[in-house]
Amino acid sequence: MRIVTIRDVAREAGVAVSTVSYALNGNVSLREKTRKRVLEAAERLGYRPRPTRKPAAVDHAFPTIAILLPGGPEEPPLDYHYLAETLRGATAAAQDFGFLVTVLYEKVKNSLFDFAALCRARKVRGILVPTPKIHDAIVNGLMAEGFPTVLCQGAPATTLGMPTVGIDDENGGFRATEHLIILGHTRIAMLLPGPVEIQFSAARLAGYRRALETYGISFDESLIADGGLLENVAETAMGSLLDLPDPPSAVFAGNDTQAIGVMKIARKRGLAIPADLAVIGFDDTTAARQCVPPLTTMHYPDYRIASEATRMLIRKILRPDIGPESIVIPVELVIRDSCGVRSERRSSVANGKLPAANGRPPGPGSRPPA
Repeated sequence: MRIVTIRDVAREAGVAVSTVSYALNGNVSLREKTRKRVLEAAERLGYRPRPTRKPAAVDHAFPTIAILLPGGPEEPPLDYHYLAETLRGATAAAQDFGFLVTVLYEKVKNSLFDFAALCRARKVRGILVPTPKIHDAIVNGLMAEGFPTVLCQGAPATTLGMPTVGIDDENGGFRATEHLIILGHTRIAMLLPGPVEIQFSAARLAGYRRALETYGISFDESLIADGGLLENVAETAMGSLLDLPDPPSAVFAGNDTQAIGVMKIARKRGLAIPADLAVIGFDDTTAARQCVPPLTTMHYPDYRIASEATRMLIRKILRPDIGPESIVIPVELVIRDSCGVRSERRSSVANGKLPAANGRPPGPGSRPPA
């Protein structure tokens, strides 16, 4: 198979080789019309930039996208698994198009720090925002400076006018709650994964409420609490729920970190999991598989989201004229031991084929199977 060269791209676009180099490297002095023609020619031919023998020339040979992370480089991430899978997925997809990936952090010591200037200096062509926790002013500023931006989860593209890749949080909340209802629970608490102003938190709550309504169970606001982002916050929130006159028999935690906090406070109160309290999480982190008992949870496809978002971002870079896109990825229920499902019943429950007794939802006071 013949290798496409930069000269082939120049011939296809009808420009000089140096012009192709400027276009691929994001040279701001090049006219937009010319840059677009070159990038479209490169895409048609399947051109992939290749490194030279001089390491110092790599940054000039490859276009770059930046992943914008919350916090600062000196701060440990809240979730190493999510960060690792996001970087892995983004890097793999970017390499398919001959792009490099660099990392920027939201928090800097200099309040006058110019993200746009840094992106230009690093020849960044577009921005990937893997979490809605990034401050809006930074994202909006980069977009205003003309940097194509894609958001991983957090808000629909139709609302913000921003390309978005995310999961079906509402259906995830529904399936998690339905799983507990099918097992016989009617007093089901929910720990919110964040303020309801955040889209994914509101969507998971909406799924929880829809499941209750579908199965004829009244919504009880006293069973809803903010579980925060740390185990100790979730422990405190769950402690308050367990102190209710009619405490819950099951909990849908908005993320796995919360779920582990729930299990800790349950043990401190002398409750057995799942016999006294069934627990389901959301994310399917490494900790979910390693905790005791292993956690039933909704799988969050970190790698796939980052990969799809990166491809969407590069499409936007190569074709600035295309409008906002939105990709929604379904979530999967991963059944382990924290809800009390016998192993022989797992596949039926996971596929939604295990009905309640007589085909009706469980009645008040019913308990999960032993």
